[in-house]
Amino acid sequence: MTVSIIVPTYNYARFLPEALESVRAQTYTDWECIVVDDGSTDDTASVLRAAETNDSRIRHVSQDNRGPSAARNRGIAESTGDYVQFLDADDLLPPTKLEHQVLAMEADPSIGIVYSDSRFFRGSATDLIGYRMPGPRPSSPAPGLSSSDPVLRALIQHNITVVEGPLIRRSVITTVGLFDESLNRAEDWQYWLRCALAGIRFVADPDEKRAVLVRSHEASSTRNQLAMYASDLVVREWLDGRLGEPSLKRQNRTRTHATIARAGFVEGKEGSLTLGIRHLLRAAAAERRVSWLLMAFLLPIVRMPGADRALALRRRLLGRPHMW
Repeated sequence: MTVSIIVPTYNYARFLPEALESVRAQTYTDWECIVVDDGSTDDTASVLRAAETNDSRIRHVSQDNRGPSAARNRGIAESTGDYVQFLDADDLLPPTKLEHQVLAMEADPSIGIVYSDSRFFRGSATDLIGYRMPGPRPSSPAPGLSSSDPVLRALIQHNITVVEGPLIRRSVITTVGLFDESLNRAEDWQYWLRCALAGIRFVADPDEKRAVLVRSHEASSTRNQLAMYASDLVVREWLDGRLGEPSLKRQNRTRTHATIARAGFVEGKEGSLTLGIRHLLRAAAAERRVSWLLMAFLLPIVRMPGADRALALRRRLLGRPHMW
């Protein structure tokens, strides 16, 4: 069974050789790797020529810059494998991931997706950072055992896996369709939600040796944080109309208001104070959260010099890692 590994890349020539080497190091050897050059202007083309010379299983296609969703969709269209594995050009796959996950899916045709945990690193793959994707990594029940899927509830709470975490059966993509090209952020989360809503069975791979390695770049700017919150809200609005069960709809709306509150705090602290207060008041009223109401009134103080250190000290003293 062939695995199609799809690698979108945009100006990541400096990271691409290491990502492709992690593909070539797979203990499962029946794979094809399709790199989609999404309009790069750096040395990506020369890196890809060298990679194709070294291994005939690697090939690339080029297109004008259209974003990660469009690049992954192009890779899907170009691929022929029975399974699909995504890999961002700055990240790494552990050597045994494909071998063990293909074996699990071949043994149980009801599984549509097997997904790994993730570990974040800086610089080299051994320079691990002490955090991972939040929350548990649930599995769907076997067919006929339950009508309730804990994976959907977990995904409503937040994303549970990075884009290279899952190995995906080709039939899942046939059923669910392609990535939403209108999204440049949170597009993977929305795709997993679509899979769960379609009844696709997820199984978590518990072995940390098969956790994918995700490169951590410098901290995002305030505008990037706010753009991510905006994308999250787009996905949550889309999701709201697709949830029939009242408890799931309520869960999604509660998380929507929490995202609005987070965005309000970041906006009020670093950007527009008026807009930040407005977001916090809106979220506080919707969820009757006194803490968000208080934060709206405290935002002017939070913006003062030295406030960051005071807030950090308060969190340490009270043992509260964040306001949410």
